[in-house]
Amino acid sequence: MPSSPTPTTTARRRSWSPPWPTSPTDLDDLRPAPPVDVPSPEELTLEHVVLPRDAFFGPTEQVPIAEAEGRITAEMLTPYPPGIPAALPGERLNRQVLEYLRTGVEAGMVVPDAADQQVGSIRVAIEK
Repeated sequence: MPSSPTPTTTARRRSWSPPWPTSPTDLDDLRPAPPVDVPSPEELTLEHVVLPRDAFFGPTEQVPIAEAEGRITAEMLTPYPPGIPAALPGERLNRQVLEYLRTGVEAGMVVPDAADQQVGSIRVAIEK
């Protein structure tokens, strides 16, 4: 019994260059990223004050990051990388987490779920 012909594909080669530096001279042009103030695990553990839904759906205001310490966040703040939330709605913000977010954004991290993705201001719950 004759075997059926096997389809053949012709692969075309394309030239491709990676978007990152590859030669030693390119690497010399790179500048180091600004430092990120990463808090200790204890400093990253925020006090849970109200239910997340109450903080998220309740009355809120947008305040400058300098005025957010001690306030209850009304939004999730997830810097990427690493993509792990630093603050959840209903948690009281501390200086260490705010500094982590600020220095992280300066170093190139993004906070895609924040109302202000540059983290110049934070959406917080209005406390009664």
